[in-house]
Amino acid sequence: MTYARRSRKHIFKKITILYGMVNKLHKKQVISPDDVKLTPKPEKRAETDSSHDRRYFQPQERCALIEAAKSAKSPRLYPTIIVSLNTGVRPQSLFSLIWSDVDWNSAFSKLVQAAGLDPKITWYNMRHDFASQLLMAGVSLYTVKELMCHKNITTTQVYAHLAPDLKTAAVKLLEKL
Repeated sequence: MTYARRSRKHIFKKITILYGMVNKLHKKQVISPDDVKLTPKPEKRAETDSSHDRRYFQPQERCALIEAAKSAKSPRLYPTIIVSLNTGVRPQSLFSLIWSDVDWNSAFSKLVQAAGLDPKITWYNMRHDFASQLLMAGVSLYTVKELMCHKNITTTQVYAHLAPDLKTAAVKLLEKL
C-alpha cells in the first residue's frame, strides 16, 4: 500500500471516529448541532469485487494454477498464489506489499494463460475459492466469516448455497444424543 493510500485509509478511519463522537454528543444533548459543524464525510472506497465475477475454482483449475505458478518467470508469484488460495487474503492487502520487481497484474494474467484457464479469472477469485472450499468442506459460515475478516455475516452468506447439506448434518447430530 502506498503512503497516500495508507494516509487516506487512516484519515477516513479517524473521520469516522470523529463523526461517531459528535453524533453521540448530539444524542446525549451535550452539544447542539450548531456547536460543531463537520465537513461532509469522504466516500469510502468500494471493494474491487463484484458479484458477477464471484466464483470458486474447480479442483483441476486450482491444480493448473498452482502448477503454472511453480514454473512462472517471477519466483515470488508461486508463494503469493499459495498464500491467496490458503488464506483468502484480500488482493489489496497482498498487493500492498512492496516488491518493486513484481508486476502483479501482467504476471498473474500470464500465469492464468499458462494454466489454460479462463482469462476472466482475477486474483480476487482465489479469495472466493478460499471461502467456497471451506464451506464445501463443512466449515461453519461463522468460522468462514471470521477467517475472511468480514464485518457482517451477510457478506459471507453469499457462499451459503455451497453448503446446503449443513443444516441436515447439524440436525442429524441430535440422533447421537
